[in-house]
Amino acid sequence: MTRPISRNRLLGSLKEAASWPGADRNTVMTLATALVAVRADAEGSRYFEDLSERNPADATVQALAGFFQVRAGDDVAAAIARLDKAAAMDLGLPQYFRGLALAELLPGAGPSETGRAAVDTGRADQVIADLEFVLAARDQFPVLLLRAAYQALARAYLVLGRQQQAAEALRRSGLGPAAADQPPMFTSFSVTARDGMRLSAPGVLNPAPDVHVAQSYDFGDFAFIQTSAGVVAIDAGTSPDRVLAAMADLGLTDQAPVSHLILTHAHLDHTGGTAALRGPDTQVIASAGFPAEAERLRHWNPPFRYLIGTGASPAFDVQPDRLISERTSVVVGGTEFVLIPVRGGETPDALMVHPPASGLLFTGDVMMPYLGVPFIAEGSPEGLLDTLRYIRELAPRQLIQGSHHADRELHHRGPDGPGAGPQRAARVRAGPDRRDHAAAEHPGPWLPARRAAGSPRRGRAVPGQP
Repeated sequence: MTRPISRNRLLGSLKEAASWPGADRNTVMTLATALVAVRADAEGSRYFEDLSERNPADATVQALAGFFQVRAGDDVAAAIARLDKAAAMDLGLPQYFRGLALAELLPGAGPSETGRAAVDTGRADQVIADLEFVLAARDQFPVLLLRAAYQALARAYLVLGRQQQAAEALRRSGLGPAAADQPPMFTSFSVTARDGMRLSAPGVLNPAPDVHVAQSYDFGDFAFIQTSAGVVAIDAGTSPDRVLAAMADLGLTDQAPVSHLILTHAHLDHTGGTAALRGPDTQVIASAGFPAEAERLRHWNPPFRYLIGTGASPAFDVQPDRLISERTSVVVGGTEFVLIPVRGGETPDALMVHPPASGLLFTGDVMMPYLGVPFIAEGSPEGLLDTLRYIRELAPRQLIQGSHHADRELHHRGPDGPGAGPQRAARVRAGPDRRDHAAAEHPGPWLPARRAAGSPRRGRAVPGQP
């Protein structure tokens, strides 16, 4: 059997969404990486060929058409010409995909005894120029793209006989010594024995003044909001040491214990670091459903020992001081926090946090990509849909998810439908000059000359992260 026995509905949905006018750039990138992951190169070549004909001024789409054309082995010379044209149109993703595509054309065993062909030397030089440029501006690229850049660089260095640099690139890829000859790997995930699973490289998001979101310091994200009466923390990660590491990077070490700790739900990756934040005067707030959910999870063990890491020392017996059973306003130092208990998609004890002045909505894990965690029976489709309707009516300026990968996949100002969000709005209103507007709001796949306000800052490195 050479064809799948069922349709890939994820790919079908992504292809439809990526073809819409003004499609979110992250949707296009997610589709491209998914096509590579399932080895659907011919399908990707056909799709992006058609999309490029409808979007001749879109340099990224043109580069993706050339990239998949090379991978599918369709008229390589024409594909390289298309990649060169795309790279001349814009900076950023066109160089990235040209580098990956040219690396695919390089011999895999390093320099031969009879010497290298001039074409291989030229291609290896271009791969290195393109991808070293990408890595020099790595803060402007999603972390999930960097492993493949190191893979391709290792292949180019080997062709040029630069063994030491090739070995270092392979080490930075985190993929092992055979990675140079493997298909591109697109992921920001990493797992080590000590640190457990991380969803990306640690960083900080500042979506509003005095609001700091610590991303990927732990399996779950957590936030700190500074008020005139002290710091209000939203969630506490898995382990106290990881919370303290984030606070140190943020210059908030002297703010612990915090004034208030608001827990979005009872899962360990949101409550385990409570000891780092709680003091005698700290008020811990949770949903009225929190105690029952915590008791249900008390005897649950992670399905594999590296989920939270051997370095974690989580608390399993967090007792809230105040339980919220209805929409409630709490004011701390002049800053209002509207607490909204909902029956979310992941757990029945969800508590969303809305500081109206900032327009943000901290949703915890109510919109995970699945219903409940994949290891235990929980979650509610009806709860998810009810919560989505509530969020639509609330119309916050920006959603802050409880896990970094969800925040990246669901990067919306509000759930206005597929492709919505600040990037799409920027491109729709910007017309031919959309790049400046989009870069100002979301620098991920663009390369603005300045860092955009509210964009993530890189934090400390984690073993296994590129």
